[in-house]
Amino acid sequence: MYSKCGLLHEACRVFDQMPQKDAVTWTTMIDGYAKNGSLEAAILIFRDMKCEGLVGADQHVFCSALSASGGLKDGWFGRSLHCCIIKAGFELETVVRNALLDMYAKSGDLENASRVVSIDPGGWNVVSATSLIDGYVEAGRIEEALETYTELGRQGVEPNEFTFASMIKGCAMHDLLEQGAQLHAQVLKTNLISDSFVGSTLVYMYGNCGLISLSLQLFNEIGYRTEIAWNAVINVYAQHGHGWGAIQAFDRMTSSGIRPNHITFVCLLTACSHAGLVDEGLGYFHSMKDAHGIEPKAEHYSCIIDMYGRAGRLDEAEKFISEMPVKPSAYAWCSLLGACRMQGNKELGEVAAQNLMKLDPNNTGIHISLSGIYTSLGQWEDVKAVKKSMKDISIKKLPGFS
Repeated sequence: MYSKCGLLHEACRVFDQMPQKDAVTWTTMIDGYAKNGSLEAAILIFRDMKCEGLVGADQHVFCSALSASGGLKDGWFGRSLHCCIIKAGFELETVVRNALLDMYAKSGDLENASRVVSIDPGGWNVVSATSLIDGYVEAGRIEEALETYTELGRQGVEPNEFTFASMIKGCAMHDLLEQGAQLHAQVLKTNLISDSFVGSTLVYMYGNCGLISLSLQLFNEIGYRTEIAWNAVINVYAQHGHGWGAIQAFDRMTSSGIRPNHITFVCLLTACSHAGLVDEGLGYFHSMKDAHGIEPKAEHYSCIIDMYGRAGRLDEAEKFISEMPVKPSAYAWCSLLGACRMQGNKELGEVAAQNLMKLDPNNTGIHISLSGIYTSLGQWEDVKAVKKSMKDISIKKLPGFS
């Protein structure tokens, strides 16, 4: 009862006081921790159970532990779980195979994920196939995602809303408009167009491919708009520099009773940054905690640095960085370096470059941006030094940099 209500401290206290623990009790604790986001604790409970010999362990125990492992992207622990599952004789259970495949896919171990599918070639189902597709999409392996989707059809398995959402997202990420439009047609045939999740990914896909009007039309056709749908349309405005459109969408979102989340503010702050709406962006940044109870994360701070940089307000960007409660990310330093290049700010540019090299030493743009700063200032000796450094580490100039 306590774990289902999210009262994990009370559940743990009762659990520790129990003289005898059966499989149901262990499963309840593991599942409770996993579903409430305490993934490390879920794994520790499973290890305690393992130390006692996994007495009475069933498919529910393993599925809960696999869920926690996948959430942590802990492939090593997941593989050890797989061994326990084989020994216990549950590998051919459909629900366990689905959980195994999902764990491997989330951990980025797509080779083992595909091997799980091949355990029973006739056992294809929409859950396992969707997990594999989603894994390929997240890894940027869109061709394999498309092949898996095709194989799903050959096996006579109907895709569901999650399958379509993953595939459409993959097409959006790789600007595959033709394939995305074909998936849209299939969504219409299966009557899933009213699904908010699917509709949101279509909004994202068409917006990402530059078809803004169609993207907004599809958004307006979504029956019930969740925060995912609102985030998608705000992101469309952000991508194309329509800052006021993003702000209006945000206002409509909150006035309709939908609470914004971390992603909402990343999209909104990006929109303000791209449109040069610095004061508006700062206002929304400060409202995160004050008005919405959301603690800003590293990506939100990065958006503000990017916002100041794009507006040429480098002194304020430097001051903001010095006062940040979190360490700047590689994206933040990269944004600042790009702004320094545009403004010809050597001193701050060198600081940004040094910090970026620590976080992303293989970023070829660092040397090219530094060279651009020195060139704009006519400091040819520094340009030569950067080019020599590039030659020493075999960096080639990429198209698009000058």
